[in-house]
Amino acid sequence: MNIIDSEETKVPNELLLLLFPKSGNDESRMEKKLRRSKTEMEAMTPEEKRELTQSRNRYYSAKYAANKKQKQEAMETVYSEWQQKLKSLQDTNEILEMDILGKVEVSQRATVMKEEIQHLILELNKADYQGFMLMTSAERSTNNSRKCRLKKKLVAAKNELNIQEITSEYEIEEQIASMLKNFVL
Repeated sequence: MNIIDSEETKVPNELLLLLFPKSGNDESRMEKKLRRSKTEMEAMTPEEKRELTQSRNRYYSAKYAANKKQKQEAMETVYSEWQQKLKSLQDTNEILEMDILGKVEVSQRATVMKEEIQHLILELNKADYQGFMLMTSAERSTNNSRKCRLKKKLVAAKNELNIQEITSEYEIEEQIASMLKNFVL
């Protein structure tokens, strides 16, 4: 995974709290209640041990379900942000196709779009990092290929805008339109 090391890629505090809850909260107090030392366990009757095991099972099942739900919601948020950014770029493409622009105006739009694409790549790197922190290994293997394909398309699109020799406003519009039509998840 290629992560850009910058201020933008830091994991937000809310995510860190989600992954590593502060000690002293209700959960850790409950875990302390469920813990027993070896001597305490030896002193317990079989019925008390069974009740303790059942309490532990109920507690950790509920905790696992809550954590899984939080992870799922966090990942859905990340994906919806990607979708909105891509939609914004596609809307820009529609405006370019509808407008009859002079060469200078189109060139300025292309510059703005290059900046938007670069920003989106940074956001994807940030989302990759957050996703890596949140996902299980199974989730990682299924989601990484999708994100890698999307990032490759964006990088290729950015490079195409940077190096393309364009002589007329029509060619500029065609290049941007064809590049944006490839943004398919």
